[in-house]
Amino acid sequence: MNYNVNYLFKAAINVIRKNREGIINILTEISTYKSASSEVRSSISTLKKARIELLSSKPINIDSLAVFHPSNVILYSFILYVIIPRAYTKKIYMKPASVVKSQTLRIVEYFKDEFGEDFVELCTVGQRKFTKIAKGCEFSVFTGKYENFVEVKSKAPETVHFFFGSGFNPVVVEDIVCIEKVTTDIITARTFNSGQDCIGPDIIFVNERYKDEFRDNLVAKIRDLKIGRRDEKDTDICDYYYDSAKSFNNAYFIENYSRVSVDLRNNSLVGPVLLESDNLNEEGDIEFFGPVFNVKYYKKIEDVESILFSDRYLKRAMGLSIYGSLPSVARLSERYTIAFDQSYIDIEDGNKPFGGYGIEASSIHYGSVCIAKPILISEDILNGLRLKRSVKEEIEIIK
Repeated sequence: MNYNVNYLFKAAINVIRKNREGIINILTEISTYKSASSEVRSSISTLKKARIELLSSKPINIDSLAVFHPSNVILYSFILYVIIPRAYTKKIYMKPASVVKSQTLRIVEYFKDEFGEDFVELCTVGQRKFTKIAKGCEFSVFTGKYENFVEVKSKAPETVHFFFGSGFNPVVVEDIVCIEKVTTDIITARTFNSGQDCIGPDIIFVNERYKDEFRDNLVAKIRDLKIGRRDEKDTDICDYYYDSAKSFNNAYFIENYSRVSVDLRNNSLVGPVLLESDNLNEEGDIEFFGPVFNVKYYKKIEDVESILFSDRYLKRAMGLSIYGSLPSVARLSERYTIAFDQSYIDIEDGNKPFGGYGIEASSIHYGSVCIAKPILISEDILNGLRLKRSVKEEIEIIK
């Protein structure tokens, strides 16, 4: 059954408020207290605006949705991929990410106490088995690595897939009006959940004329960051929850030690690291799942724009923060979701499309055809069905 939206969203808000302490305790098993608190606030805010979202997007009712739930922001993701879609979806199947299965199941239990066991069918199985379930659904939501998604969609060709991946989310500092705001924005975005989030900035391009001013201000803020336990309210950076990210980052620092200019890791190899370079062409533009500030200084903005329009960047084009003005901003806005004079995380809104225009950032798939665009599920149900219909019509014409 579908749920009345007035009851559904108000009841979900009440569940979060009534169980806030318990939810925070669960979330701080995998993220900092600051991030967990922010996640709770974002979840409530999104639910408050969900009714208006549905009035605007007017989604049609669908029979089934399979959700490959992510391993971070598990409460917020549950709101986006389960609670809101439940207003127009008859049946939702959800596979918790294995690395946070216990935490996810405990979060979901709070909502099942309110909505009943049939609210969502939890499937604690591996990806292959869950893909078979997704194969029988009209739609699926997949969050994670693109190469894993490709395997899933190949085995569920009749399902319309919403893919949410990740991007470099670069920051370009071409001009500075307030250095305090620029560096504070970068610090806040890069340290959200200790940097273990897909929308943090993985590369920061800074005009060399601001190099000394920018560096001094950023380093001062980095040195003020507190390393502590996840459940401590003033902790900025805690130990990695994902061992693979910790191993990858520390191996990278050893291999690229010449770029490490500030290293504040403790004896457990946990802490902020600043990477700097004047060479735009060297390798290093990768996703850092941790508190890593990867800064490159440039002389000509045209060189940065060339990188932003490269195939490597465009396929992962997601968010782009711009401080100042760029000559090609109109063209860039066709490929990236742009945040002007603020961080990408500041403009993220659960009731608006999320992602960019890179196929590995956010895209809708049916068979071998896809549309790369920011996605809002309630709004893009119709786009997914149109894509499916156009593919089938083309097949009929070929026949």
